Amino acid sequence: MKVGFQSFGAVASRFQRYRTGPVRDHAVEVFPHASAVYLAGSLMPKGTSKVQWRRSVLTREGVEIASLTNADLVDAALAALTGIYALRGDFTLFGDPQEGVIVVPRRNAAGLQFNTRWRR
Repeated sequence: MKVGFQSFGAVASRFQRYRTGPVRDHAVEVFPHASAVYLAGSLMPKGTSKVQWRRSVLTREGVEIASLTNADLVDAALAALTGIYALRGDFTLFGDPQEGVIVVPRRNAAGLQFNTRWRR
């Protein structure tokens, strides 16, 4: 989180932190795992590798993944893809605009069904 705050600070003179409205010309906070969940339309299946699952989500979105050789690159691709959805206006946000929000793609949001029961 410290690095994230430093990143927002570094671009603050050119890009204000996104809070609400159109995202263009703003710095947007994303959460790659949440983006993958929304793009997949489901939570990650049990027993699946996080990186492999996220790579499969990117593949379904038409992203070439051959050069995405580690988790950081996969997450960067998910962040970039989230930015594309946001620029198209196809996003939803979580959080309080006064404190800051996280942007995720909205495309499959209506069809999401989460099992909220705890399992051991």
